Amino acid sequence: MQEDTIILRSNNGATHAINVKIADTSETRKLGLQHLCADIVLEAGLLFIFPRSARHIFHMRNVRTDLDIAFISDKGWIVEVRTMHQNRYVKYTSHKPYMYALEVSGGRLHQLGLSEGLWRVTSLIERR
Repeated sequence: MQEDTIILRSNNGATHAINVKIADTSETRKLGLQHLCADIVLEAGLLFIFPRSARHIFHMRNVRTDLDIAFISDKGWIVEVRTMHQNRYVKYTSHKPYMYALEVSGGRLHQLGLSEGLWRVTSLIERR
């Protein structure tokens, strides 16, 4: 998978940089973070890039640590943030369509203070 850095910007000017691996093919999106050790998840996030906005489904089978996920609109705005729990057979999605999804280690997005509608992902998304 390719790697890059995304910048998260809030409405009040705060920023956070997150190193990510890019899942932009059906194969890399399908694999996601399954079967990886928790240490790898702590090092970088995973940015899923879909061909169009929709309410795609995520699961946590074969994932060894809890993850936070931010569902991101085609304009880069965070539309929903959730925590997904390891090895659960629950299906996760957003209430709104999204084109991107950012997975990071569990609790990280909440520690950064990210919330819906107030934060935007810039840089990588703006280049696409």
